[in-house]
Amino acid sequence: MIERAIILKIQKEQPNVQLFIKLILMINRIYYPQMIAITVFSSTLLLFLNVSIYYYVYIFLLMQTIFISIAWHECIHISFARFLSYEPIFVSFLPYTFGARTHFERSRKIENLDKAGILLAAPIILTIIGFISLWISIKWIHSFASIIFICAFLLINILSLLPNKKCDGGRAYEIFKKMGFKAFSLCMMSILVYVLYLFGLKVVMPIDKKEKGEKGNEK
Repeated sequence: MIERAIILKIQKEQPNVQLFIKLILMINRIYYPQMIAITVFSSTLLLFLNVSIYYYVYIFLLMQTIFISIAWHECIHISFARFLSYEPIFVSFLPYTFGARTHFERSRKIENLDKAGILLAAPIILTIIGFISLWISIKWIHSFASIIFICAFLLINILSLLPNKKCDGGRAYEIFKKMGFKAFSLCMMSILVYVLYLFGLKVVMPIDKKEKGEKGNEK
């Protein structure tokens, strides 16, 4: 079964803020059924575990965090492409797999290095922003909920860097492979996976244990 894409046309020289708002509204409209289904299903499961009704709100906000991440991700693709003097014409969304892709004018061929830069700009920039936000949250905010939201934001962009043909990282890897940088690309991907493993082991798991310990002491 081929998934049918939904198109959002981009106006020439459309301001980034206006574009971001349009993307958020479009994403909510497309993924509204999935968002409601996931929120209700997850929250109902949590209710059986005797947790607060407020988890409905948390899961809803978590979904919105993912949507914001997707919209911001596409905005950076578009902004970086415009910086390199390429004009995007529309963004396509896949309703069932949360996929999105920016498309450009076919009249002008995009150079390989420029294409790789456009593909990698969004996930790399947003991953850096995500890790900085996570560090601030851990150091000063001390909220496990905020860490979960930031991790969801990070997850979208980290998954985008994976060497899968449907992801930005996979398409960039194919470009580098054609240019003779196959070993370099694999090395960078391996380093990324290892860094993420260490991050989960040394940062996220200790915070989770600390939160559970504090809750146990309160009881």
